[in-house]
Amino acid sequence: MHIESQDTVHTLISDAQQFTRLYEAHLRQVLTYMSYRCDDEATAEDLTAQVFERVLKNLSTYQAVDSPFEAWLFAIARNVFTDHYRKQRLRQWLPWEKLQHKPHPQTATETLLEQRENKQSLLAALHTLKPRDRDLLALRFGAEFTNRKIAAQTGLSEQNVAVIIYRALKKLKRFLEETSPLTGTEVSNE
Repeated sequence: MHIESQDTVHTLISDAQQFTRLYEAHLRQVLTYMSYRCDDEATAEDLTAQVFERVLKNLSTYQAVDSPFEAWLFAIARNVFTDHYRKQRLRQWLPWEKLQHKPHPQTATETLLEQRENKQSLLAALHTLKPRDRDLLALRFGAEFTNRKIAAQTGLSEQNVAVIIYRALKKLKRFLEETSPLTGTEVSNE
C-alpha cells in the first residue's frame, strides 16, 4: 500500500479498515526485520506490535512529500529496536536459518543437533560484524529491501550499501569456513 498524499494519511487515521490494510501490507516485512535483529521470536513480535502502535500514534505527523512511507516506517522500526536494545543492553542476533522454517516434530535428533550447530555458528559469525553491517544485512534479508531502499533509509549511497553488504557476507563466509564444523571452535592457522 503506497501513501502518496496527506489525504491518504488522513483517511488512514480516520478509517480503521484502511489502517488494517496498511498493517497487513507491511506486517511481514517489519516482523522479518525484527526477527533478524532479535534472537527471540516473541520479542520480535512484541517489537513489531510497538512499531505499528507508534505508526498509528504518529501517522498524523507523517509528510508524504518528505519521504516514502516505507522509509518512515522502517525509521520507526529501527528506533523501536534501538530503544529496546538500550533497555536490554543485549547484542543478540537471530541466525538466518531460524527464519526459514521450523523443523517438523518428527525430524531426527541428529538433524536437529546439526541445525542448532549451524545456527550457533551463524550467530557467532554475525557477532563478528560491525553493528552497521548487521543492520544493513537485516534490512536487506530481513526486510527484503533493495539496495536502493536501504540507501534511502540510511543515507548511504546505493553503491556503498552494495559494497558493505558484499563485504559483510564475505566476512561471514570466511568466518564460517574457518570454523570447524565438528567442534564449533575456530580452527588455528598457526
